[in-house]
Amino acid sequence: MRPVVFCAERLPSGGAAQRPIPIDFDKYPHLIVQGGTGTGKSIASLLATAKISQLPGAEIFILDFKNDGDTFRFCHGKNCRYWRFQDCEAGLNEYYDLLQAELASDDDSGPHRVRWLWVDELGSWLLNSERKTSERIRAQISTILMMGRSRRFLCLTSVQRASAELFAQGARDNYSCCLGLGSLSKEAASVLGFSRDEFLPVTEIGGGHLLVGGRQIPVQVPYIGPRGMARMKEDILRAMTR
Repeated sequence: MRPVVFCAERLPSGGAAQRPIPIDFDKYPHLIVQGGTGTGKSIASLLATAKISQLPGAEIFILDFKNDGDTFRFCHGKNCRYWRFQDCEAGLNEYYDLLQAELASDDDSGPHRVRWLWVDELGSWLLNSERKTSERIRAQISTILMMGRSRRFLCLTSVQRASAELFAQGARDNYSCCLGLGSLSKEAASVLGFSRDEFLPVTEIGGGHLLVGGRQIPVQVPYIGPRGMARMKEDILRAMTR
């Protein structure tokens, strides 16, 4: 898999973004993005997903529990791998069953296509689900994170606030890439594995810190204009229907 770029390193002086940061998701699987409203979390998640969608044969799956019309309107009314609100459980089940079938298969014909699952606002989904349902969601996501790498089943999870309660069976440790946008609380920084002592001030939307392969990097997610956003969504939708 070719490396994916969705952010760039920030200069300590607070100047313009320095150099793009390529991420090899074969080597560093799974991405968690944390950020409050207005930090650029949705843009970062869309950008990462759009870059994945450009990989040959990549398939995109989106679970949108909050039914976010601003971010996912381009999916509404389309026959694609997109589930919202109470239908998210059916989407997770479909993705989980695909992984189970792949794990049971003896097919070693070559590199597997990427199947990218974007779970948006996991915390809201768990909070608004019955206890047994939320435990099942946690367990399935945990299996995906622990077992998906070898078959290129990769998970992007976006949350407003990272907390230990979101993850089952140590699943948090299976996110090799952690992107924290805006000012992270002490708890969120601890859950994601950041050292707050190494943080640089965040002054712009899309600013934050990336933890990948044990390296903590101050980053900036780029601004995406209307035309660029439209192209990104076209690429994602194409990968949701192939």
